Amino acid sequence: MEFLLGPAALVAGFVGISLWLPTDDVVFNQISVPAAYQDLGYSGSVVTTLLSEDIREIDRLAGSNAVEDNEVDTQIEELEDYFEVAKPVTLVSGLIKRDVMGDRPHRVGGQITDDGDSYTFELRVVLRDGTPSSSLIRQKKADANIRQMIRQAAEAATKAVDPYTLAAYYYYVEKPQKVFAKTVETLLYCIGRLKPEERHQPYNLWGRILLAKGDSTQAIDKFKKSLELKPEFSPAWLNWGIALAEQKQYDQAVEKFQQALAANSNFAPAYSEWGAMLAEQGKHDEAIAKFQKAATADPAFDDVHARWGDLLVKLNRHQEAFVQYSQALALDPDDPIYAERVRETLRLINPATAALVGK
Repeated sequence: MEFLLGPAALVAGFVGISLWLPTDDVVFNQISVPAAYQDLGYSGSVVTTLLSEDIREIDRLAGSNAVEDNEVDTQIEELEDYFEVAKPVTLVSGLIKRDVMGDRPHRVGGQITDDGDSYTFELRVVLRDGTPSSSLIRQKKADANIRQMIRQAAEAATKAVDPYTLAAYYYYVEKPQKVFAKTVETLLYCIGRLKPEERHQPYNLWGRILLAKGDSTQAIDKFKKSLELKPEFSPAWLNWGIALAEQKQYDQAVEKFQQALAANSNFAPAYSEWGAMLAEQGKHDEAIAKFQKAATADPAFDDVHARWGDLLVKLNRHQEAFVQYSQALALDPDDPIYAERVRETLRLINPATAALVGK
């Protein structure tokens, strides 16, 4: 039995994490499993479905860096559609259709075996160009964790098909602790595997890592490297501007924001970051003007409304701030920070009303 994953659009995640997943279908051959797994409810179909869902989750979290920097937030929906598991399809009908179109799929399959004192997941991936790869994931039975094994297999499959997406996922996971060992390791693998003209995104992400660690000077070197490879890459111009703003080099930062907008006039994060920098300088009216431009450039860009609201709170314009926070929450209803800011602003406006919506 095979499971077909629908085609993916070329999508972008956070500022510079552009997920270049191929537009081909991905076919999952059903994973064979030992009797012990089946006895626990993990049949071959269940394991295969969980594997595909975990890959989809890795994709989603890689793209969820857009919540922080929002390059093209609305495209995450296309990203999520990529790993929807459709109804099982037959090998013949699926491949004949794609072959006629000159478009072969990636294939993911494998088996889990009982080796006595351990289990081994042999993952097999065949890329659309016919290149095979395999990974072995072993667990001692005493420490067996089926879900963990499937997750490790999902990471291995993602690395085989698209190592940059895996690097973006590790960045998401490791950023809170600012320890990026897996991210850097995967980026180095990614850079080694890609053609030189395709390495602008990994270098940009590497710069983001350095910026997160507080090393803006080294970060700028990576952004420059990214732009040497692709001069029109807006995210690298923007991130260079952010690094300069952190160094209080505001005039130079403006130049980089303008370069980002020259490459993409509707690049909302450039307006948003520019506005945040102006707010930091006390230029409140100019900052609000930039926030307005960001919201116009990308009406689905939730982060700018939160920043706009933050500034309005500082200016004691609480009712206007409530409107901005509410807009951010409407665009991303699952964000707890937005929800808290809405409640807090209500408390500032009317404590009695705030009590009605929860403390």
